[in-house]
Amino acid sequence: MFNTLRDLAAKNFHQLVDPDTGQKFNMSYITPRVLAMCFPSEGLESLYRNQLPLVAAYLHKRHERHFKVYNLCLEKEYEKEKFNAPMAYYPIPDHTPPTLRQMLEFCQDAHHWLEAAPDNISVIHCRAGKGRTGTMVCAYLLFSRQFATPAEALDHFGKMRIRDGDGVSVPSQRRFVEYFAKVIHDPSLLTPPTVVLTRITLKFLELQSRVQSLLEARRDDHEERLCKLPLQALPIRKEQCYYIVDLLIEQLALCGDVRIECKSQMYIGLASVFHCWLNTAFLPRPGAQSSPLGTTNGSVSMPITLTLDKANLDDQPKGLINQPLDFDFWLTLHFAPAAER
Repeated sequence: MFNTLRDLAAKNFHQLVDPDTGQKFNMSYITPRVLAMCFPSEGLESLYRNQLPLVAAYLHKRHERHFKVYNLCLEKEYEKEKFNAPMAYYPIPDHTPPTLRQMLEFCQDAHHWLEAAPDNISVIHCRAGKGRTGTMVCAYLLFSRQFATPAEALDHFGKMRIRDGDGVSVPSQRRFVEYFAKVIHDPSLLTPPTVVLTRITLKFLELQSRVQSLLEARRDDHEERLCKLPLQALPIRKEQCYYIVDLLIEQLALCGDVRIECKSQMYIGLASVFHCWLNTAFLPRPGAQSSPLGTTNGSVSMPITLTLDKANLDDQPKGLINQPLDFDFWLTLHFAPAAER
């Protein structure tokens, strides 16, 4: 019965089978030296996820003391002694990208461990072993030059971890893998510029009478809410078949990781319609298609605009009544250089 529950929970994941015992594990070798898995659990959760004692026993049998475990779960921990092996903790909220410094520190840690001995492997997990795990694994595949582009790394992780190949599916997590690829070539991007958010434009086909836009910024390891803007009192203009709402912002300075979230009033209360994470270092530099704002190519005096379509926004829950993103949708953020304040 319990194996059936685990099979159901892991039905879309490639599973590893211990040839000696026939025990199935929700884990996959992304490379011969990088292993991704779901959370090693105890108690009730172990009825449908990997059992920590069995995972530890398998890793010791297969790799002896040549493995290091990386826990990426902010919401769950376990006693480090349970594995009797080296461990590292990089806490990341669920469905959220890590910070760029977390990605760099993880890659340096994993690379140092793997370089220390040819038999060493890195074992990486979050809750499901998919989004946060895939983001960090792809960062390492790029850092170690095993893949040249983010698309190749993301595609490889998806094929090796998920049956349908849909590995890292949260747009912001994929975006931060792309960011990190640029950091590898230009570490100065880790020092993001300050910009001033002046306006947010929402363009969609269907209008909700009660919608809120919530702007938050993550600094270090916590989130700080910067402002909350109701949309219902704002003027709406119509262009062809689209409704457009402009939110004018009063000189809001942003630096580093920024989260934009839009919520809609549902019968169950306020529900998230979408959110997205971005970093000010990678805003498009005006007049330079491939040059991010954080590069040291001189100052910027022109306004900065970033537009994200529906495919590049996170969350978008399915099945909610009056879901305003059923059709085409665009979010445009308008910035000014901080020097213009």
